This record gives sequence, structure tokens and C-alpha cells, in this order.
Amino acid sequence: ATAKFGNTTYLFASTGRGGTTAWTFGADHKLKEAWQSKSGGNSPFYAGGLLYIYDPAPAGAKLRVFDAVSGKPVAELDCGTGHWNSPIVADNRIAMPEGAISGFAFARAGGRPGARGAGPGAPAAAAPATPPPGIQPGIVDIWRLP
Repeated sequence: ATAKFGNTTYLFASTGRGGTTAWTFGADHKLKEAWQSKSGGNSPFYAGGLLYIYDPAPAGAKLRVFDAVSGKPVAELDCGTGHWNSPIVADNRIAMPEGAISGFAFARAGGRPGARGAGPGAPAAAAPATPPPGIQPGIVDIWRLP
């Protein structure tokens, strides 16, 4: 994620459970480390001066919120498990989808578990009314910003 504050451009990156780093991009066209956190997760998301990072840790998923310029933690929100989930920030609210499509091949192959080889022209079986384990459709956590 990137953000611009005044004349300073920030670049944010997270390396999963390895942490999060922010760099500034200067007039010399070089990156300089601005701050670092041991908290990591999926790709950072920037909105309204805050940096959001979803950590799907098996011990308890969290949406971590940092001040984008200083790197100081602002909040740590408990949320549902997931995989590559990303927050949505709009209208003073944070929406965080839950769940992971662990059976991605299931969804891609028209509802037939294990049908990875089904290509174009292959008849797709109807998807069952109940999703397989690991798929939790329609669950979204929502928080209101102050």
C-alpha cells in the first residue's frame, strides 16, 4: 500500500507473520525505513491516515490498525478466520469479510469436489445448497470508526 502525506510518499509492506515495515520515498528516489512492527499479516490497506493489516493467525485472527505515519498501534480487533481477506473502509466503517474458500477447486469446478481437470465444455455439476467445510459465505464483521 502507498500513501502521501504532504510531500512525503510512504510505502507499506507486510511479510505475513514476519512483520510490517513502512518506508518513505524521498526526492533522492531512495527508500528509507520509517517504522517497523513485529505484527504482520496480509497486504496492508491504507485509508484515512490509518494502516489496516489482517492477520489470519490460527491462534485468533486479528485486524490490526496502525497510525500510518508513526506506526503506533491504534487498535487490535478480533475477527473471524480467513485466508487472503482484506478490510473495506468506507463511510466511517470497517468491514472485514470472514471465511476462506479452502475448497477453491470446488468453487472453480462448478461444485464438484476434486474436479480440478474440468475444463471448458465439460458439464458442470450443480453446486450443493450447503457449502463444504471451510466455506462460510455471507459473514462480515463491521466496526464503526470514532
